[in-house]
Parts: sequence; structure tokens; C-alpha cells
Amino acid sequence: MGTDVSLSLFSTSTEKSSSDALRQQREKLLEKLQRPNQDNGHKDTKEVIVELTSLDKNILQTSYHEETIRLENKRLKNEEYVAMSIRARNKARREREKLLSGESMRKLNEANNRLDECQMQGSASGEMNQAADSIASDVKEAQDLSAEAAQVAQRRHNDEWKEYAEEKARKRKSKLTINIGV
Repeated sequence: MGTDVSLSLFSTSTEKSSSDALRQQREKLLEKLQRPNQDNGHKDTKEVIVELTSLDKNILQTSYHEETIRLENKRLKNEEYVAMSIRARNKARREREKLLSGESMRKLNEANNRLDECQMQGSASGEMNQAADSIASDVKEAQDLSAEAAQVAQRRHNDEWKEYAEEKARKRKSKLTINIGV
């Protein structure tokens, strides 16, 4: 357990150097095993094999732990990217919604101003028809922009609720994991 904490506290280069040190130690033991030893050869060989087995086990544990840390970091980075992209997408949608709403209001104001001008001038019927068409087109554009802004707002709202639900599920899952582990 202590090695798990110490390995996670060090940088990747330290982890690589510890696994490299274990591999070098293994190579030395293999060389020792391959060299013929005239004194107590059988007993020495048996000890080297036991050391090699233990060292192989340590190498496997270290490489497993390194891979686990690497995969966990990758997973966290992916989750962070997804969360950031959701936030960025929601921010862009908020800005687009504001832009569309503002443009819709501008079109409605233009239509209102034209209507006021027509009423104040008391224009001829030909000019009134042209002004009415212009006012109608501005109101139609305002409605379209307003509908598009509402759709953008709905998509943003749905994404925010989805993100909220996922976060809540993640927290609930981590509580379950903690409770089971205790």
C-alpha cells in the first residue's frame, strides 16, 4: 500500500526509473544465473531463481500500477475535455441565444418604428401597402429569429440538465463505491 501512495506522488520519470532499475536488477540476476558457479552451484541457482521470481512479480506489479495510473490520467483528461466542451458549447449557445433574441427585438423595433412613421405621415395607399409589407416582413423575421432563439435555449437547457444528471449519478456512484469499500 505504501508503494502505491509513493508511486502516485512521483512523476512519470521517477516511475520509469524505478521500473528500469528493477529490469536492470533482473538482467544482472539472469547473468548471474547463466554464469557457471563452481561452489554450491545448485543452492546458488535455486536462490537466484527465487530472487528472479520475486523480481518478476515486482516488475509486473510496477508495470500494472504504472499502466493503471496512465489510464486513470487519460480517463480524467477525457472527462475534463468533455466537461469543458459541454461548458464551451453551452456558453456558445447562450451567446447565440442572446444574439438571436437581440436581433429579433431589433426587427420588432424597426417594424414598430415604421408603423409609427406611417401613422404620423398619413401616407398614400401605395406607400401604405409598401410600408405594411415591410412591417410584415420585419415581424415575420422577428418571429423566425425568436423561434430559433427558443430552440437554442431549449437545447442549452437540455444539455445543462443532462450534465446535472450525469454529475449527480457520478456522485452517487462514488458514494456507493466509498460505502462498499469501508
